[in-house]
Amino acid sequence: MEGPSGNKECITGLNDPEKLMRIQSQLLLLQTESSVFLQNNPEQDKPEKEKSVKKIKLTKEEVIYFNPEIFDNAEEYYRYISSNIENVDDIMAVLNGFITYYEDPQNRVHPAEVTLAAGFGDCDNYAWLAKKLLDDLGCRKNFNFNARVIGLGDHAVCIYTERNGDTYSIDQHKRIKTTSIYEASPLFEPFKDPSNEIEETVLYGKDVEARITLDQTMKNNYERILFMLYKMDFSRDFSPRDALPEDWNKYKITQVNFKDESGIIYKNGKLFSIFDKSKNERDVFDEDGDLKQRDFSDGKWATFYKGTGKIRQINYPEKSEIKNEVFTMNGTILQKTYKDGSFEVFYENTDKIYQKNYASGDVAVEVFDLQGKLTQRNFRNGIREAYNPETGKVATRYLTNGTSEVYDPKSGVLLTRYFDNGDVEDESYSGEGRVMERGFRKNKKGNKREWYDKNGKLIQIKNFEGKVQIVN
Repeated sequence: MEGPSGNKECITGLNDPEKLMRIQSQLLLLQTESSVFLQNNPEQDKPEKEKSVKKIKLTKEEVIYFNPEIFDNAEEYYRYISSNIENVDDIMAVLNGFITYYEDPQNRVHPAEVTLAAGFGDCDNYAWLAKKLLDDLGCRKNFNFNARVIGLGDHAVCIYTERNGDTYSIDQHKRIKTTSIYEASPLFEPFKDPSNEIEETVLYGKDVEARITLDQTMKNNYERILFMLYKMDFSRDFSPRDALPEDWNKYKITQVNFKDESGIIYKNGKLFSIFDKSKNERDVFDEDGDLKQRDFSDGKWATFYKGTGKIRQINYPEKSEIKNEVFTMNGTILQKTYKDGSFEVFYENTDKIYQKNYASGDVAVEVFDLQGKLTQRNFRNGIREAYNPETGKVATRYLTNGTSEVYDPKSGVLLTRYFDNGDVEDESYSGEGRVMERGFRKNKKGNKREWYDKNGKLIQIKNFEGKVQIVN
């Protein structure tokens, strides 16, 4: 069953007495070791000198150092503690009793389970542990605390809402009732003074550190912008495309950078580009905020029809044989161009090739029907051929001197030849290629025709006056 926090299953208590005893004993051991480590290494980031401690790589770039036996049960520790929490007071007791503040120079943000198991962390680790405990408590109590983490300057807190609507922040060991961003922590208060306002706001997440840079002219709207930003939930699967409230355009935000190297750029208060590292894609927008171009991870880049989000053209990288593809508004391909200068034209709203244009070779152009059968071929020397699509044989050939030839669609045998110049206008042929009939160009008197037998002998003449003569 999914709770209000979005968890697939609410965390409940453990029923295994032996496991509970082992967790409790190891938890006590962990707190002792953590205290000793913190006392002996006040300036150190990693307890590398402890023989019982080794480097454990968790998910992605999250790395923590602690007792390997504790690591094996980190989730069980968290589950044990979380399942015994009944209210926010219990959460504060956990933060005060089990976690010791320790500044991490690398500013790493660890999973809540790791922070609890290690027993120490800095402000953002406190904040994310508090958020997860609030989410799990809300799941069991069927209430959404709307818990989220916000950072300002170099500090981070967890902000949540009680059932009565009051907003509180958990600032490490303290719980503070707040009605303003600046009241969420004493470290936020200096930024309330306009003379101390900073250009850059930092919002922390498990894999996110969003740095929002504001245009200097928008300082009067700074607090309003902060309230808008802290309402955004920077979760583990956060994408830059989730961080595009329309109101951002009003405040001249210039840039948002993320830990994974994703980024958003604004120009003159308008969205200019988004780089999404998870997809390795970059989107560029026009002055109206419409998607204009997208660069893909494989080197391709696309342009779009204005105001539609529909791809108009895809351009391919230099190593590809294809140069570009052009599409209709319906998303069907219209033309494909190759790097050698050849290109293909398609029937509209289909993926069927209508015409192929070649950059080199004897053939210049080929035309096809919707079934993909050849209907026409144009040669570079000027000759054109029309084909019977059923047989694939030449039906008509047009020569460069104006002569055209008609062929039998089944056998491909020459039947008739038409001449544009000279006295002879047309000739008909036998299967062996002999002239069977010849027509002459019309003059003032009329037409003249000649007929031949199968051996090519003239057997009949019709003169220009229309007289027929039998030739012996």
